[in-house]
Amino acid sequence: MTTDSTEPVQVVLPEGEFEEVDIFDIALMLCLQCVEDAHMDIAGVMLTTTPGQLALVASSHESPRMRELFELQLQDGPSLECFTNGPIANHLFSADDERWNSLANHAIKQGFSSMHCIPMKCEEKTIGVLNCFASNERWLGEHDMALVQDMADIATVAIIESQLAFDASKLSEQLTNALQSRIVIEQAKGILSQSLDGDIEGAFHQIRTYSRNNNLGLSKVCRDICGGTLLPASVIEANLNKSKPSQPAS
Repeated sequence: MTTDSTEPVQVVLPEGEFEEVDIFDIALMLCLQCVEDAHMDIAGVMLTTTPGQLALVASSHESPRMRELFELQLQDGPSLECFTNGPIANHLFSADDERWNSLANHAIKQGFSSMHCIPMKCEEKTIGVLNCFASNERWLGEHDMALVQDMADIATVAIIESQLAFDASKLSEQLTNALQSRIVIEQAKGILSQSLDGDIEGAFHQIRTYSRNNNLGLSKVCRDICGGTLLPASVIEANLNKSKPSQPAS
């Protein structure tokens, strides 16, 4: 199914100077825009800190089942092939998939039928890959592929520019910090989910909403929750108040 769009897609990065932008927030922004603008069902960003190794940094969906899918993609999927050789688009899953059988069977069980893997590359420097899954045969035509690649390119440039120069050692250090942000977000989700009857995905939604409403980086919000300076009740109450329609003046 080809669904080329004629409308340009623009990646909206967090406000502020590049050096003030958190790599985790850039990666998450890319995932969310793939879902919202490229009509993927879920998206994940894998970045590298050492040659030949990739790790999941951010994803559009934080449920354990979806994280398991991305982790399996790293073990039995096209991420490293994409990182080395370039895009892998429009791969349709089947029960007898000869290339990535374990990943295909797991994806089908989760309701996905197609996958796309895009390198995050600037000039000759590749720092990671963007993975997208769709629950229908979301076929990316030439125009769609260009748009998704553009989004990945813009996010890649933002990550590299945030380091002020193509300093490999400094970039590696910052990518490692971005991977460590996953630990913080997992802790924050666990803390906030206790106020939501254990709803992990709901906790992630609350954190994202609070981050967006207050123009704060998601990783900063998570650190504040883990540090006790931002209480779960305050996050939930602030989001609820923001969602209420404003009362007309009497």
